[in-house]
Amino acid sequence: MAEQFAAILSRLKSASGIYDLIVRALRSSFATEREEHELAVTRLTGEIDHLGKRIEAVYTDKLDGKISAEYYKRASSQWQDEMRRRHDELRRYQEASEAYMNEGVDLLILARDEEEIFQKHEGASRKRLLNFVLSNCTWKDAQLSANFRKPFDSLLKTLPCNTTQIWAIGMMMQEKKIGWGTRTRT
Repeated sequence: MAEQFAAILSRLKSASGIYDLIVRALRSSFATEREEHELAVTRLTGEIDHLGKRIEAVYTDKLDGKISAEYYKRASSQWQDEMRRRHDELRRYQEASEAYMNEGVDLLILARDEEEIFQKHEGASRKRLLNFVLSNCTWKDAQLSANFRKPFDSLLKTLPCNTTQIWAIGMMMQEKKIGWGTRTRT
C-alpha cells in the first residue's frame, strides 16, 4: 500500500525546474506587492500626521479665540473620524505579512518533495502528510484511489507535463525578467 501512496504522490512531481520557476515568479510578484505596501503605509502615515497637525492647529485657533467652539467641535470631530479611518487602514496594512508568500513557497516545496518525504518517514508522520495532501482515499480490489486536497489538486492540473512546456515557461519568464534582476512591468 505504501508503494501505491508513493505512486499517487509522485503525480505531483513534475520536473523540479518548474517549481523553481514558480517560486521565482511568486517571489518577484511579492517584491512588487511589498513596494506597493510600503508606499501605502508611507501615504497613510503622512495623512495621519497631517490630520493630527490640523487638529492641533484648530485647537490653538480655538484657544486664541480665532474660531468658535462650535466650529472647533465640528472640524476636530470630522478630522478625528478621518484619522481613525486612516489608523484602521494602516493597522490592516501592518498586520499583513509575508506569510502568504512564504506559505506558498513552502507548499510548492512540499509538492515537489512530498514523495521523498513520504518515503523517508513512517507511521504517524506519513499519516499526517497523507491527510494534508490527500482526501477520500479508498482501497478496493488491491487498488488505492485518492483525491488531492486544495491547493494540490489545482497544482496538479496546471503543472506542465513535458519539457517543451517547461522550456516555454522559462523563456517567457526570462523574457519578462522575472526573478533575474530588472523587472519589466506589463
